[in-house]
Amino acid sequence: MDEKDEINLIRIHNSPINMSKKCENQEHEDNSFIDVKSSENIFPWINKFNKIMSSSVGHRSYQLLKHLLSLYTQHVLTSINTYCEKTLDMIKLKNHLSSTLIFFHLYWNDIKEHVNDCNLYLNQMSVLLGIYIDIELKTFKCTMDSSKVASKLLSALWIYLSNSEKHIFRVLLKLKFVTKKYAKIYDLIFMKSFTSFKKGVESLTDIDYVRYLLVLKMWKKTKETVEEKKQMNKMALTILGPCIPKMRNELLNIIPKVPTGLEDETI
Repeated sequence: MDEKDEINLIRIHNSPINMSKKCENQEHEDNSFIDVKSSENIFPWINKFNKIMSSSVGHRSYQLLKHLLSLYTQHVLTSINTYCEKTLDMIKLKNHLSSTLIFFHLYWNDIKEHVNDCNLYLNQMSVLLGIYIDIELKTFKCTMDSSKVASKLLSALWIYLSNSEKHIFRVLLKLKFVTKKYAKIYDLIFMKSFTSFKKGVESLTDIDYVRYLLVLKMWKKTKETVEEKKQMNKMALTILGPCIPKMRNELLNIIPKVPTGLEDETI
């Protein structure tokens, strides 16, 4: 993906995958009233796709992997927009996503030494990981251990995206449920992301700066108190520095103008 595409992605980062409003209310529904169906009945494409995956083992073909990634992404996106009425359905889709991501990762490890450009693979995996994390959070219950959930999601991001900062932050920018409800999970995810990839202020490019700024703003939205938000402002100043680097025009339109009287340009 070239810089123009990256800028376009940053510009539309607030356009998350559409999920039915019915899904918003479903988490309050008593599980005893959920109509239990098999994954094959709810998602009829899964059985066929499983057979295609099984038959592809041992072929070591990048073209085949690209086809499988594209096909699976289409199926998952269609399913999210069509079958989002019940939490149990989403859990079934999440579980299949989890196992399929492992399959893609292992297949990729088997062929990557013969592939010159890994961007297409990482771009497709970024889309699937964004969907997986959104579903993981949508099906999260307050009785679950936030640290364990965050650890699982961080492992998925780092392993499946080969420690690629660009692709990991791309996933973060597209996440839908960055709210106070999931603050503990996002604290761990965002903190790990910034401590692992933090660059010196002087080395930040304009795209780095905007990418970091937008993720920091997302993170700040999960904070409850004025003091917590002040701490986020201090962190932003440490990460981004007091001055905005030289920006190309299309990125300047994304950055909010600094209110008169502020001491720096970061917040």
